[in-house]
Amino acid sequence: MLFLEFITHKSIGKCYKILIEIIIALGLICILSLVNYKIVEVYFLKRTNYIFIFLSFLLLSAGAIFLSVSKNSNEFSNKLYSYTVEINKYTATLNNNSCHDISSVDEICSFNSDKNKKVILLGDSHARELGYLLSEKLENYNFEIITGNSCLFVFDKEYFEGCPLKSNNKSIKDYVSSQSNAIFIYSGDIWDPGYDYLELELNIPRTIYLLLKNQNYLIAIDQIPTFPFNPIQNITSAQFKNYIGIDYSYWKDEKLNNKQLSVYDNINSDRYYLISPEEKICNDLIQDTCVAAIDDLLFYRDDNHLTIDGVNLFIDRIIYILDLINNS
Repeated sequence: MLFLEFITHKSIGKCYKILIEIIIALGLICILSLVNYKIVEVYFLKRTNYIFIFLSFLLLSAGAIFLSVSKNSNEFSNKLYSYTVEINKYTATLNNNSCHDISSVDEICSFNSDKNKKVILLGDSHARELGYLLSEKLENYNFEIITGNSCLFVFDKEYFEGCPLKSNNKSIKDYVSSQSNAIFIYSGDIWDPGYDYLELELNIPRTIYLLLKNQNYLIAIDQIPTFPFNPIQNITSAQFKNYIGIDYSYWKDEKLNNKQLSVYDNINSDRYYLISPEEKICNDLIQDTCVAAIDDLLFYRDDNHLTIDGVNLFIDRIIYILDLINNS
């Protein structure tokens, strides 16, 4: 190859340059080989204390492992800080404007507006990271986000007091009800006692049926399991046992004692789909255990909000259903 390199160069100057680079490289190899022989190989070849050699090897290996663990620990700490403090990084934006906590129809983020099939995300703070990931992944859909903190969407009831959309409740509801041949993704923290005034057992099924009018489809995201403590505060224990979780029976009992957690179960329509994050969080990772964090994956940012790691557990299922609907 070197010969071919020489004969294909038209410039003699280039040939000299290549030759000099080869000589320098060979010289460096010779120097490094000599240093390695004088300092390392000869020293160990003369040693008769094989225990010392073995212990030296063991010490070097332990040091390498320690450096690797320290690096991984630092990366996890950075992720922990980013997911729990810098949550705006995981909020969808369009033209440098946040798509979460909007207050009017004019502020609705509409991605890929040239696409024919419209997908609309409705939800509260549980939809923040979901909106972010979908805005990155739904290249073939006109994707719109109507979400905000405390903004659970229910027809015939005004938004919660702390929701930014409350000031334009009617125009938002009118806009949503005007949609046809669209796909709604419905998400919210229906476990939150603050929503009790919405009478969710009655009004969520009614809202879903109204959204399904005009040949619309709806994908509901079932309630995520909530933890009786903040997993983030227990994160140091995860370094010892590699995960933080609770027994699945705890969440099953919560569902038995709170009837509104089953509001999605009895919707009867061939244009309705239900996705259960619980299946991924509470059984797939560790049997009979709801997992908040495992190894270098952090699924929760507090006791009841998922990170992008958590949403990634089921987002492929959402996209699969969207494509299934779109191709039907």
